[in-house]
Formats: sequence, structure tokens, C-alpha cells
Amino acid sequence: MVDFRDRAAKIRDTILMPLTEAVLFLSFEVRALRYLGFQSFIRYKAGISGRAISGLRIFYTSTYFMIKAESADKELALDVLSRSFVDNQSVNFIVRQDKKKTQRIRTLMDYSFELCQHFGEAWLSDDRKACALVLYPHKKHMSLFAIWLDVKLIVRAIGLSGIRKTLSREALVKKLQPKEEKAYLWFIGVDPEHQHRGTGSKLMKDVIANANRNDLPIYLETSTLKNLPWYENLGFQVYGRLDLGYTLYFLKREPDKQ
Repeated sequence: MVDFRDRAAKIRDTILMPLTEAVLFLSFEVRALRYLGFQSFIRYKAGISGRAISGLRIFYTSTYFMIKAESADKELALDVLSRSFVDNQSVNFIVRQDKKKTQRIRTLMDYSFELCQHFGEAWLSDDRKACALVLYPHKKHMSLFAIWLDVKLIVRAIGLSGIRKTLSREALVKKLQPKEEKAYLWFIGVDPEHQHRGTGSKLMKDVIANANRNDLPIYLETSTLKNLPWYENLGFQVYGRLDLGYTLYFLKREPDKQ
């Protein structure tokens, strides 16, 4: 007489469990490839880059993976950031305040996204409800493309009347920022309909892990006082303040010791 329980157990052990493990492994490999990029992934597989492996373990032990935003993701990223920063004091200090304010904020986010794609990184949460723009100032250089972006920003977002105060603001900000290689977190935002669910914290932790992997401190500014405890819980410290008619807080997070 056939023992169906034994047969079911054999099917489970010889087919279903190996298949499940293979699917999970393949899913992990694909995510690792997307996170590390092709060259780093190959070095990881060859066992050459200890730093890549260390960074990969941080992400593997997490259930959350951020996705590197490509050009095809730009409109989604702009939607998320424009909506989450529509009432932000610092953003509204820069953009011209008129009936086209929403469009001008989107232009500012477009400018930031393009610069970060060329001289940094743009990241999306894996559910695509949050976005982070990270700039590496030490990699930025003068180019016709960067000049063209500046011109578009002035014409479409700042306006000629706002050039002076914007340049003055940037000079004051740069004066307070230490001159060292850094990951500058320009913007991080969550779609307003999906806030307060941990999405921003998970994305920020991935941004921190990536900065750790590159042994870089993270710098940022915020004009949102209620966000300070959130940043501090993630290891950031306030190192400066600037009065611009509103208070702009300067924060820094040192890379974790390996």
C-alpha cells in the first residue's frame, strides 16, 4: 500500500524545498546585481572586494532593498519629491512664489535629480514610494551640461529676481559645510499618502549603509524642526544652524566603524 505521507515528504524534500531555495537565491542575486552594479557584483562573486561583500551583507540581512533610479524612473521620482516638499520652507525660499509654484518645485527636483545622476546617486525604495538624492560634491565638476541645468533652474524655478538671495543662501551654506569628501543627502522624501509607515526610515538606513560601504560621512540640511528627532535616532548630529528668516539645521553622520 502506498504511503502518501512518505511520498509527499519526498516531494517536499527533493523538489519543493530546493526549488524554494533556488528562487530565494536568484532573487537575492538579482537584487545584489542591481544594488552593486555589474563590476562590483563580479568582484563580489570572485571574492575580490571585501568592501563590496561587507556592504552586501548589510543589505542582505535587511528585508528592504533600495533601487538605483534610472532615467526611466525620473518622472516617478519627481512626483514623490515634489509632493513631499511642496510646503517645505527651504524649498519655497528658493523657488519663485506664484501660481506656478508647484511646477517650479518640480523643476528644482528635476535639476537635483539630473545632477545626482551625473555626480552622485538617485535611489528609490523598493516599493517606489520614497526617493533619496545623494550628491558627491567632490566628484562634481564644471561642464556645459551643468551650466545648462543652472540656466534652466534660474529661468524655470528661481526667476531673475530670486538669483541674488539664492546665491547668498548657497554661499552661507557652503561656508558652514566642512571641506571634506562626503555623501550629501540633498533630498529624501516619501509620497505623502505613504508617510508614517517606516518607508522613509528603511530607505534612510539603506542610504546610510551605502555611505558606510564607501566610508563617507553623510551631510544634510533640514528646515523641518519636527524631523530632527528622526535624524538623531538614525545617528545624525546637529553641527550648525543658519537664520534665513527660518532656521536651517545642519546635520552630519559619521560612517560606522567597521
